[in-house]
Parts: sequence; C-alpha cells; structure tokens
Amino acid sequence: MKKTARSRIIGKSRSVRPPIVRSRRTRCLLTHTVLERLMHYYICLSKYDPNIEWISSPHLAVQFRVDDTQVRKDLAVIGVKGRPNAGFRRSQILERIREFLGLGRSLKAVVVGVGRLGGALVAYRDFRELGLEIAGLFDNDPRKIGGSIAGLTILSTDGMKSFIRQRKIRIAILACPVFVAQILAHELVEAGIRAIWNFSPTTLQVPSGVFVRNEHISVGIGEIAYHLLPF
Repeated sequence: MKKTARSRIIGKSRSVRPPIVRSRRTRCLLTHTVLERLMHYYICLSKYDPNIEWISSPHLAVQFRVDDTQVRKDLAVIGVKGRPNAGFRRSQILERIREFLGLGRSLKAVVVGVGRLGGALVAYRDFRELGLEIAGLFDNDPRKIGGSIAGLTILSTDGMKSFIRQRKIRIAILACPVFVAQILAHELVEAGIRAIWNFSPTTLQVPSGVFVRNEHISVGIGEIAYHLLPF
C-alpha cells in the first residue's frame, strides 16, 4: 500500500514467540495480563501521529515483546478485525479499548495518604485524559490537613466516609503507611468503595466484590536487583 500523509502502515517485522496467555471473550473474565496489554496498546497508539491510521500486528508485537499472533488474539477479544495487507485501523483499536475497558466514562476517586507518593499521584496529568478525576484528598496528619495539591484541599480522614457516600465515589487510591492501611481500607469499603488502588506495601483483606490492585514498589526493586545479578 502506498504511503501518504493520510494513510501509513507501520512496519512489519518478526519477534520471538513467548508463551501465549489465553483469555475469555467475557469482559470481566479477562486475565490481568491481557488487560495490561490492552492498556499498553491504548497508551502507545493514542500518542501516535494522527496521520498514522493503519498499524500492523508485527509492529505492536515488536514494541511489546509478544508474538504477533497474540496481538491479533488480544484485538479479536475486543472485536477489532484487521484488513489483509493493511493491518488494523488505529482509530478503531482506540475506540474499542475505550468502550471495552470503560475508559470513556467519568470515574471519580479519592486519594488517601497525601505524602510524597500520594502527592505525586494527585499531580499526574494523564489520569484525567483516561477519565479518572481525583475528587478528594485525605490524610490524618494535622500538618497536612488544610493544605492543597492541584487545587484540592487536603481533608481529615475523620470526614472521609461521609464525603465518599455523599458523592457516590467508588474508587480509592491508598498511599498511606502500612500500619494504617488495613484500617483505612475497612473504612473505605464501609463507605461504598468498590475498587482500591493500593500503593501501601501490604496485602489488604477486603470482602468479595471489592477489587484491589496492588502496586508494591519494593517488589519492583527486588525484580530489578535480581536482573542485575551476574549469571
């Protein structure tokens, strides 16, 4: 296909075949690995030149170090079909991932624990582009309460439950010290939170029906240290 300013096909090349992760077509039953790959596709493709409309599966495979067959399977899950000798339409991939993962809707969250990590998360600009709005900040440190970050006033955790209930917020970002994480998680669930993004280095105990995504930074350090060992 001829390359023009309006329509370009991004390269074709081969990649090493890794183990393929199998997924189910039902949205809520997708594996963590497949969901992560879909988000990587979305973030990557959304930053491409708008004039680039066609993308080949080998191109995505090379970028994310997976087999191009796996890329096609991932896209088939969300209903995206390719075109012979052209590849996949970039705009359709983005639209289907937004719809499939629910990125198009407005998602409101509270941040609990506004130290250096919590403050950095509040200031992260890409959240809003993905549909996530930080609606409230909470901390139990008197030195922080009353301050502000990104135009939001830091409130006491004493009023956290009523704040969440009144605004029907369902997402919490937990970036507090480990010794209060479980207590705060319990209060969040009582207030109606149904998904917790946990940056506290502990495993939270929550009822079934409450989703927890753990981001244990120490685990990442261990993985990096391991790969630096001489073999």
